[in-house]
Amino acid sequence: MLTSVNMPLTQELHIIRAHHLYYVSLLEDFRKHIFFIRDTHNPALDSLPKSEQDFSDSLLKRECTNLLGQIERFQQNLTMQERRLKNVMDLVSTITI
Repeated sequence: MLTSVNMPLTQELHIIRAHHLYYVSLLEDFRKHIFFIRDTHNPALDSLPKSEQDFSDSLLKRECTNLLGQIERFQQNLTMQERRLKNVMDLVSTITI
């Protein structure tokens, strides 16, 4: 049974959890957009000389790879924060019992 002392803490933890889930979904959407940009041909580049097309393509792929690496690091940090949040929620649950 939750006491009135633990209720605000429990509510805050659930709000943090909701925000966490929202950011996880945002990161996944961002990752999908990067894959789309990286893998979809840009017709605006067709008017450029072949050397500039190749340079733009390699630059785009490199930057997409960098962004995907950053997203992977964010996802690892989110996983670690999720574990910490679960530990705190379990601790609050144990204290309440």
